Amino acid sequence: MYIDNEDFEKWMAKLSKKLTEIGQDLKSLINKAYDKYHFKIHDYFAAKAVDKVKPGGIVAIVTSKFTMDKKNDKARKYLSERFNVTE
Repeated sequence: MYIDNEDFEKWMAKLSKKLTEIGQDLKSLINKAYDKYHFKIHDYFAAKAVDKVKPGGIVAIVTSKFTMDKKNDKARKYLSERFNVTE
């Protein structure tokens, strides 16, 4: 597929608009009860999934190593207090 500069600028404008819409949609999904934790978006959804699962249930989270290796351990601590992590 060939995109010249003019097409690329139009494409980027459309992409930017769509990403803004997606961001607004995601914000509407956020439960305010988690605000006090100041989680990054992927940590928020991991925490919410763990909180929603029934006892004995399983949650599979596919993420980068940075979720569990980051310097700020608040999300890791939150998750580890609520479930057993297996790799």
